[in-house]
Amino acid sequence: MRFDDYRVVITAAGRDFGRTLAIRLADLGAEVFLSARTLAAAERVRDEIRARGHRQVHAFACDLTDPASIRDFASGVTQHTDRVDILINNGSRYLEGPDLQSASDADVVDTIASGATGTVLTVKNFLPSSSTPTSQTW
Repeated sequence: MRFDDYRVVITAAGRDFGRTLAIRLADLGAEVFLSARTLAAAERVRDEIRARGHRQVHAFACDLTDPASIRDFASGVTQHTDRVDILINNGSRYLEGPDLQSASDADVVDTIASGATGTVLTVKNFLPSSSTPTSQTW
């Protein structure tokens, strides 16, 4: 399947699975809007995709634990396109360490916020630019 003329948003595309998704979807013809916690990480992947010959790729910073950052990401995307066809919520912080007891309370809160709250707020902020009517999205 080709993704020509699709506009795809991918959170946490700065490394690992998100990076792989961004590269593969660009290779299949999609215009890719990728985010990472830092702009530098997103730009590295954008530049890697451009080096493969794809020009329709855009990089943004987005911290999924920060509602203002999510709003800024969505707003930045809408400055480049009038619609989003696919939203891939790939981002979620993970806890490092040997066990749960080694994680701080703040780390636990950030992890849950990035996965749950971050995902819901990302969907909320991208719904207005969705190519699917809102009544069918939920």
